Formats: sequence, structure tokens, C-alpha cells
Amino acid sequence: THLAEPGALETMNSACRAWMQGRAEKPSSLKTGKSPVWMRSYSLGSPKIGSDECNTLQASLDLIPAKRMIVGHTPQQQGINAACSGKVWRIDTGMSAAYGGPPEALEITKRRIRVLTAKG
Repeated sequence: THLAEPGALETMNSACRAWMQGRAEKPSSLKTGKSPVWMRSYSLGSPKIGSDECNTLQASLDLIPAKRMIVGHTPQQQGINAACSGKVWRIDTGMSAAYGGPPEALEITKRRIRVLTAKG
């Protein structure tokens, strides 16, 4: 099932909710590398507007609707960064002791988006 199909997002959310509440088995939408939880298409490389990744991202944002997506779970060696002309922000800096990355945060206000670092 593709999430753009009518009712697919609601169905996935209901199945995940039931699993988290202990009322159902883990849904298939959480089991594969292409699931919304494990997919890394927007976290790897530098997708540009017009690429398959950016086109799929825009379709997802239009479906919700949302202006941008924030993703993690794939450490970014260069720190917090954006792809697809700012439509996706990758915020995992690997700041746990296991990775040793820098502490950073993404601040989103009505006026701007900026990366906050220890340097200011």
C-alpha cells in the first residue's frame, strides 16, 4: 500500500497505535527498510530538486500537508544540514558517546530556520 492512496496514512497510524498499546502485532509498515520509520532516502547523499528522492518528498509533504520534514537516525558527519532546497532537514549529529558528534539543535521560528551550535 502506498501512503498516497486514500486512507492509507490513517490505516498505518491506527495499526501502529494498536501495536504500541499492546492490542496488535507489529504492523508491516514498521518492519522493512523502506518503512516510514527506517527509510533513509532523505538522509543519505545530497538529493537535489528534481531527483526521485525530492519528488517523493514533495508528494509526501503535500499529502500531510507540511512545509518540510525533519529526519534523524542517520548521523550527519557535517552536522545538521538540509537537502531538497530546505524541504528536508537532517538533524542527527551523532552526539552520543558512541559517535562523538557535536551537540547541535535546529531552531524553527516563523521568521527563520537556523542551526544552533556550541559556538553560537
